[in-house]
Amino acid sequence: MPLIMNSAVVLLCLISFCIMAPAIVSFVFVFLWRTGVHSQLDVSKKCHLDIDVVWSTSSCDSSSPWGVWLGLGVLRLILTAGLLVRTFSPSSP
Repeated sequence: MPLIMNSAVVLLCLISFCIMAPAIVSFVFVFLWRTGVHSQLDVSKKCHLDIDVVWSTSSCDSSSPWGVWLGLGVLRLILTAGLLVRTFSPSSP
């Protein structure tokens, strides 16, 4: 029985990591790509907003400001963390 409980805890931790890691990486990329060396990595030249900065690949002259990308990154982190807390917290009676 303890082995099954430990396996469940490990599985829950692994699931949490796999859900939270992309949100954290996307948030970090917003800072790393604020002024990218390559034009496709420069956040200030991204044409379209997307779920995260990694998926937005097109570049143009007029784009969304860096603050919008930062706000979306923070929102994604908060929503993802909130989802994990709500999912794995013990339910109230």
